[in-house]
Amino acid sequence: MKAQGSAPMMVQVQPGVPQGMVAAPPSKSLTHRALVIGAIGDVASHVVGPLWGEDTIATAHGLVAMGAIVEGHVGQGDVRIARGQMLDLRLGLPTAEVGCANSGTSLRLLTALGATGDRPVHLDGDSSLRRRPMGPLLHALASAGVGVIPAGASTAPFLVRGPWRSEAFTIDGSVSSQYVSALLIAAAARGGRTSLQVIGRLASAPYVGLTLDLLGRAGVLTRPRSQGGWEVVSAGPVRTHLGHHRVEADYSSAAFLMVAAAIHGRAITLRGLDPKSLQGDRAIVSVLERVGASVQWKEEGTAASSLTIVGPEGPLLPFSVDLGRSPDLFPILCVLAATTAGSCTLSGAAQLRVKESDRIATTRRLLEAVGVRVQQRLDGLVVDGVGGAAGERVLGAHLRGTGRLERPIDTEGDHRILMAGAILASCSESPLTLRGMGAHRVSYPSFFDDLEHLGIRTAVIPASTGGNP
Repeated sequence: MKAQGSAPMMVQVQPGVPQGMVAAPPSKSLTHRALVIGAIGDVASHVVGPLWGEDTIATAHGLVAMGAIVEGHVGQGDVRIARGQMLDLRLGLPTAEVGCANSGTSLRLLTALGATGDRPVHLDGDSSLRRRPMGPLLHALASAGVGVIPAGASTAPFLVRGPWRSEAFTIDGSVSSQYVSALLIAAAARGGRTSLQVIGRLASAPYVGLTLDLLGRAGVLTRPRSQGGWEVVSAGPVRTHLGHHRVEADYSSAAFLMVAAAIHGRAITLRGLDPKSLQGDRAIVSVLERVGASVQWKEEGTAASSLTIVGPEGPLLPFSVDLGRSPDLFPILCVLAATTAGSCTLSGAAQLRVKESDRIATTRRLLEAVGVRVQQRLDGLVVDGVGGAAGERVLGAHLRGTGRLERPIDTEGDHRILMAGAILASCSESPLTLRGMGAHRVSYPSFFDDLEHLGIRTAVIPASTGGNP
């Protein structure tokens, strides 16, 4: 797919039947964590095969702004990363200016990390990031003696200045697990013994599991507390070291192509996935089996395997799923639900209200644009599927001739909505035009190239054409 101008804003995706083989992209979440944990050690860690998207580039640049040393080219290839002057307790260092673009993970991880040193750190992002909630994390840091300017800030921009003066934290984990991961990593950087109590139902809990796993690999001891939460015991930067760490492939990104295979009844193989991964989004595999898809694993190496998904010839079975542990699957599973032979309930994902968009409302509008019947709830959607055998699962057929399918669909700059919309288009009555082209670079930069490789035709539409390719 080639851009046709200097300012592409939309993409038109043709209906089609994808099939073939591609490599699953590296994990965005694990790249963030590998970079930040690698950056708290005095000895350089070698991060191999990272996902270089706009979010992870923001994290790498933020760490450099805070004084970390990165060897290699951020944005391409492997890097070696170490603490450098980051977290020094010397007075007089100038304020570190950290721009987090549209990355909530960058903002949260770097805020807590910046609060462990004496250097002032000013953090900001784009207009979308400025709406993302930061109150619980900033309140916890302020309670530990960290200076937060402006006082009482709950969104970016703000300035933090440590060091913190507490060995115990209480944090509400019901809004975002990233608050918890941020404090766990920062406690490891600070060294010594830190107690972290988590109150509320921990949202997206498997992401904290990924953080704990990487901290353990870096030599940091973490123990669960009987009252909820964890105790972190760390020797600090001197002994924190990830060594040679390869970033594993990402289930949340691979899920888009897995669902495409299930919908169209053709085989799509994704290389490089770990069948024993701790990623919560590995739940996509069991959901696909429940709807009737065939799932076949083939070993490729020590940890990585290839996964082949083939949808059933007959109708896809309806399903219900609680996505509290894997909310990133919500948009693409709603697309899957729209092609099943019944009503599907997707729940437990209220935290999606405060993502790059209100992801529940944006997904509802995406489905309604092709005539799918949807009921919106506080924590999810009820989706009525169109049914049909393989090759007959066509969305929007009853809208033929109304002009509705020709209207551009606004994905609100949300990468997961854009990619879900592209899979939706592949089984639509006619081509769909999606506004927000480029958002996929946050988490899956090669997404549209991979779609093309699998046989789905796309065309980027410059802003000047008003919607015509």
